[in-house]
Amino acid sequence: MALSVYIAIGAIAGLFFGGMWEGITALVLIYIATILTKKYEKN
Repeated sequence: MALSVYIAIGAIAGLFFGGMWEGITALVLIYIATILTKKYEKN
């Protein structure tokens, strides 16, 4: 998925769970972890 999709989901989830920025931060970390996982799986 695109980073913008993750940010949008994080913002929406964050509105329900305390803070928009906390949601965005969590989703961005998941996005980065997903990219790193894909890179390591190719090797």
